[in-house]
Amino acid sequence: MMVRPTIEGWKLDVDDIHWIEHALAYRLGRLNKRLDLVEKQSSVDAIKAEMRVIRDLQGKIHNQKQ
Repeated sequence: MMVRPTIEGWKLDVDDIHWIEHALAYRLGRLNKRLDLVEKQSSVDAIKAEMRVIRDLQGKIHNQKQ
């Protein structure tokens, strides 16, 4: 796995995080609906991969809020 650098100097407040979480949840919902409509397995795999990335990111955000 490639190590990605952290970005220093970012200033996100609670409202910013709220909107990021909202956008991620919205995208996840849209992908979930699309998953039922696609027929190609490669499309299903791509959607599921994106959903995994979003869920992982949501988990990271949630864990940092505690």
